[in-house]
Amino acid sequence: MPSKVLVTGGTGFIGLNLIRRLAKDGVKVRMIARRPEAASPHGALDGLGVEVVKGDILDYGSVRAALDGVDQVYHVAGLVSLGPFKAKELTAANVTGTEVVTRAALDAGVKRLVHTSTVSTCACGTIDAPSDETTVYSGLDVPYFRTKRQGELVALAAGESGKMEVVVVNPSFVVGAWDVKPTSGEVILLAAKIGGIPFYAGGGMNVIDVDDVVAGHVAAMARGRPGERYILGNENFTHRGFIELLASTLALRKPLMQIFEPAAYPFTIWGDLLGPFFPAAFENFNSFMLKVIRVAHFVKVDKARKELGLPATPPAEAIRKAYAWFVAAGRLKPLKSLTP
Repeated sequence: MPSKVLVTGGTGFIGLNLIRRLAKDGVKVRMIARRPEAASPHGALDGLGVEVVKGDILDYGSVRAALDGVDQVYHVAGLVSLGPFKAKELTAANVTGTEVVTRAALDAGVKRLVHTSTVSTCACGTIDAPSDETTVYSGLDVPYFRTKRQGELVALAAGESGKMEVVVVNPSFVVGAWDVKPTSGEVILLAAKIGGIPFYAGGGMNVIDVDDVVAGHVAAMARGRPGERYILGNENFTHRGFIELLASTLALRKPLMQIFEPAAYPFTIWGDLLGPFFPAAFENFNSFMLKVIRVAHFVKVDKARKELGLPATPPAEAIRKAYAWFVAAGRLKPLKSLTP
């Protein structure tokens, strides 16, 4: 067992679940956070003995100080934004932040680093012929996809120095408990609040339980091959198929019809015009997003199954876990449809 592990991005969905798992396994965990006082939302880390230090992945000095006595690093921090308006912020978080963390880790003599990327850096396969880790995404120029791929390359280059082993993991669409922000859980909250999602886009995705993603991170640190990428995913769904699963799992209304891009363009023109000035307000409401949601990321996870022993929790169970946590956290009222 390592003397101490550093986790970046510990206030995010994956990072928070990872820290909880490591601490419960008896690992000494240090977490770097810009606001240490907010590092344990809803008491997530209370009583787990996690050391929280103030720092920022863009500040080399604070990262280097946080790495004293650390053998292993999980670099989970990053920014997720699928829209077109935050390219500068995405580059800072996903590329520059990785440059800072890997440089500080090399200087500190860290032995092994697991870098959290995204399945979006892999090519888009089909349901019948899903893509794998040997492919690279080359479709629509999405700033998030591009900066996460650049971050991967930065991390892998640090491993090529021969001084530190680097493994990259590529989670797909993650669902489960402790989605504090929320991220993927937004669709579950929305569906529960309005009784079901009425529309669906034409693309698709791979879905995985957050607990399985955490298990994949831990296994990648323990036995992942240096210099390799591992897709952490489970089951492929069309967007319609996932919304139907959400509806059947939570006893909600099923989707009615597909969103057709040309017909929806007039409704997004205001997002295109105002998004550059108010990016947060129009991040998901613009014509660019209409193209993004049609992207189908169908992938296979044979490599992670074989080499990391990646679990395969049914996506319906992951949805139930997410729903139960939102209710317990006071973010959602219990659904009457699920009340005995």
